[in-house]
Parts: sequence; structure tokens; C-alpha cells
Amino acid sequence: MEPNFKRELPGLLRKSGLIGTEAGKTENLAEMGRRYAFIVNASQEFMTLINRDYRYEAVNEAYCRAHNREREAFIGRTVEEIWGRQEYDNDIAPYLEACFQNRTAHREGWFEFSGQGLRYYKVSYYPYRNDRATVTHAVVVTHDMTEQKLAEEALRTSEAHLRSMLDSAAGFAIYRLAYNANDPYLLTPIFVSPSVKDLLGVHPTEFTSETFFSNIHPEDRARVKAANEKAFETNRFDVICRYDNQSKGGWIWIHAISTGVRDADNRVTHVNGILVDITEKQQAVETLKAKEAALQNQARDLKEMNVALNVLLGKREQDQTDLEERVSENIKQLVYPYLDKLGQGRLDGAQKALVDIVRTNLNDIASTFSRQLSSKFYGFSPTELKVADLVRQGCKTKDIAELLGISFKTVESHREKIRKKLGIRNAKINLRSHLLLIK
Repeated sequence: MEPNFKRELPGLLRKSGLIGTEAGKTENLAEMGRRYAFIVNASQEFMTLINRDYRYEAVNEAYCRAHNREREAFIGRTVEEIWGRQEYDNDIAPYLEACFQNRTAHREGWFEFSGQGLRYYKVSYYPYRNDRATVTHAVVVTHDMTEQKLAEEALRTSEAHLRSMLDSAAGFAIYRLAYNANDPYLLTPIFVSPSVKDLLGVHPTEFTSETFFSNIHPEDRARVKAANEKAFETNRFDVICRYDNQSKGGWIWIHAISTGVRDADNRVTHVNGILVDITEKQQAVETLKAKEAALQNQARDLKEMNVALNVLLGKREQDQTDLEERVSENIKQLVYPYLDKLGQGRLDGAQKALVDIVRTNLNDIASTFSRQLSSKFYGFSPTELKVADLVRQGCKTKDIAELLGISFKTVESHREKIRKKLGIRNAKINLRSHLLLIK
């Protein structure tokens, strides 16, 4: 502090409690003054002493640094000279006048100091009274609150964003309930998002744990109650249930999740939770289950049909076998005797050959050879079937041409086609030998 302020120093020391009345008589006043000045100058707050003429009598070092000036630039000068008339009249004079009227005054705002830039400060004006209780000075203390102000503004912005999200929430609601250790089932709502009105059909102020549990589907209550009891052990409640929301026409599906919040002593103080409408998802799951069940039924029906078809096919094959056996037996009993008598008659060579061919073909009818060659596996035409049959019996190309009434080249062409369909066209395999292997 400045030397010209020493006349006020004893009173200030007594007011501040640094010395008592008796101590002031015995202590070295200069030493106490230095200590007092050190305390004031060590402070990061801006401190000034202004007399009734509105002139600076003392300023601390922090105030000088803020203005980027020496102390001599302030002492003896008026506040108006330092700050300018407009700022003095509008922002400073009213508070100094209140202070000199023996009232403490405060103001906050953004101020710009040449050595600090634009920052947010709280300025407090304290009336200083002498031993006669007369206000002689104003002690002005300026506290830098920029970080606190920015943090508050960031918090307000964050709260505004959160409030906006909660107000526009759809399909879910969040809540915070106060936990009562004396009655764990009594949870008092602290906060409930507005979306609970659309979700559950109740106003946020009407939402309680009791109203929630009372509207759960009767078939789900036991399961939800068990989950709630378990939550006392696990500190987590997680359940899916049906909830009666009359505003939506009846039962909806809700996924409820909540967690206990514990204090430093590990005691539960609050419960934070979220409720999510999963009706569409649950309906989709139910629809999928129904489709899966239908597919399983269809698969079972198809399996049963397949078994029935296999039985029918087996019956058809057996009937075909029985028919073939009857045809074969009838040929042996009703046709072969006459062929035998015909072969014993007076026949020339060509006629006997025809009789032999008839007998062979009848034998083939009773066998599977003709059916094999004419099946879709080989795909023989009727003429190719006749040629293949005669080759199998050992007839030469010339004989086959005469018996069938076709040209030699036509028989050769049929033989080539037969080899191709049998897959032996370029193989060195005897055609008759191969045909004899077909059963």
C-alpha cells in the first residue's frame, strides 16, 4: 500500500482483525504495515481503496497488472479519469454512491482490462468506517469469475441440449427416483421425462413405481416382481413385459431397465432408469415365431407326403413286377407251344429264322432288355430298338437289312447311333457283347 495511506492503517488493521487495540500500541506499526501490504499484494483479486473524492488512495499489484500500469498511474487520480466518463457514470458511480451511503454493493459482468482482456468479474463495494463509524472510503474488491461463468454457461447449454432431447424423445422415457432405505419399495420421482405421457399414458407428475407395477399385464406380474426382488441383490432391474396404455388402445410391450446409484459409502440413494416401447419389435418376433411354426408344420406335412409317395411308388413297382411275371408265364403257356409246333413244320430257312426271331422277341418281352433300351436312360427309337435286338441275337448287318426291309447303309447308320447312345462310339468294344451285358 502507499505511504499516504498509513494514517488509515491502524483502523484497517483493527477492522481486519490483524491486530487488536492493545497490540497496535506495542507492535511496530511499520512492520505490520508491510505484512498487511504483502497480504493484499499477494492476492490475485483486484483491490483498491477509494476516498470520498472518488480518488484512488491505494491499489494492489494485481490491479496494476490488470491495467498494465504502474501504481503511480492510479494514486490520486479519480475513478472517472481511469475508466472514462461513460463507463464511470453507467457502471461504477451508482455502486460507489451506495457504498458511501454505508451499503455493501455488488455487480457482475464482462469487463475488459488492458492486461487481461475481456473477462467476467464480480465487483464488490465495501464501506470502510473509521473509529467514529463514519464511512470514509470504499474498499473495492474485484474477483475474476471467468472460468466459473464459462462452466456455468457450458452447464446451462448442456442442460438445454439434454432438455431439448428429452422433450422431443419418442418411444422411450427416462427417470430418476429417490431411494428410501427405510422403505425400499417406496421410490419418489425426482425427474421423469415428458415423453412418459405418450409412452405410458400418465403425466410425469403422476408417474411412480406403484402406478407402473399396477398396470403390468397379470400374466407378467409374477415375473416382473421376481426381477424386482433380484434387483436388490444385483443393483440392476431388467425386464420385458406388457403394459396397459389405454391412450394407445391397450397392451404395449415395454423394456424396463434401471440401475441403483450409490454414494461414497456404497449406499443406494437413487435409481436411474429407462423405459423403451418395443411393441413393434415384439410383434415382429411373434410374427417370425408364427412363420417358423408354420414352416415346421409344412416340413412335417411334406415329410409325411414323401413317405406316402414312397409307399405308392413301391406299390407301383411291385405291381409292375407282378404284371411282368404274369405276362411271362402266359407267353410260356399260351404262345411257346404253338411256336414249337410251327417250328416242327415244313419251313424253309427264312421262315425258320423268323420263328426264331419271334421266340427271341417274346423272351425279351419277358425280360428287362427292351425296357432298358427304350427307357429315357438310353432313348432308343423303335427302329434302333429292333436293330439292337437283332444284333444282340447275333444277326449280321445284311441279315438285319433283309429282315427289317431296309438298306444295308441304313442298318449301319442305326448301329452307329446305337453305339453313340450307349457311350461306346469311339471305343474298341463289340456291340453285341455290350448289348448282352444289359439286363
